[in-house]
Amino acid sequence: MVVNKKTGKRFMDEHAGRKIKSDAELEVIGTDKNYPIAICDDAIVHAINPSFVKAPLAAKTVFVAQTLPELADHFGIKKDAFLEEVKRFNGFVKDGEDKDFHRILSSTTASTSRSPVLRR
Repeated sequence: MVVNKKTGKRFMDEHAGRKIKSDAELEVIGTDKNYPIAICDDAIVHAINPSFVKAPLAAKTVFVAQTLPELADHFGIKKDAFLEEVKRFNGFVKDGEDKDFHRILSSTTASTSRSPVLRR
């Protein structure tokens, strides 16, 4: 899940093509460097390959938070909207359908329901 720090909400289909995602991210970044935050929980790290995060963790390019509020505070994300958006997205994962971007979600789609929460 990728969110806009200013709104706390998703703004793109995280599985879209590179051009679509890049355009969406550049629009959010804008002129004030509002860099989007990509998050996942510990389950997805172990589902893909834990070694993929070893180097980013060592380089401190990935932040590990024990809770979603801690993550929001660390990055200055609009907390109430963010927590509601996470709840909504996890509901989409549970139901198997992303109602925002009209795509099917499988049981392997990354939710954000377990700690720790990672930011890439």
